[in-house]
Amino acid sequence: MTVLATAIGLLLALAVVTAQAPPDFDSSYKTGPQYADLGDVIHYTIVAVNTGGPVQNVVLSDSLPSGVDFIPGSCTYTYDGQSWNCGDLHQMWQANFASGDRITTTLAVRVTASTAQWPLVNHAYLSWNGDQKEMVFTTTVGTPPPDFSLSDKTGP
Repeated sequence: MTVLATAIGLLLALAVVTAQAPPDFDSSYKTGPQYADLGDVIHYTIVAVNTGGPVQNVVLSDSLPSGVDFIPGSCTYTYDGQSWNCGDLHQMWQANFASGDRITTTLAVRVTASTAQWPLVNHAYLSWNGDQKEMVFTTTVGTPPPDFSLSDKTGP
């Protein structure tokens, strides 16, 4: 009877172990302007949001497209109401995330591409434990196409 009670106790103790949810950065995103002209300073915002389980050593990196120059000193990130300067673009920051944590990063670049309608495709990456989340934003260089949707269509 003692052996049976001990075995049941061990089974109950093993049943209490719960699996931890993996991190989830699918709600993370990157924004910027839809259009820009040669010489414009444009700002990108990257929002990293973890809606899953906790994770350590998450790294943000950004591979700027050709056609822009990074403006030194323009990159900052904010977490829990405090702001810091970013590192270089290969490791802008490294942080631990609990569920629900959010880090907002902003940086500025100057447009150097002069070809009209040239797309600037900017890629940013969150990396952790061998996983990666890519965030992409495209800015078109040149004058935006006319918008006739609000034009007055009165006539004879």
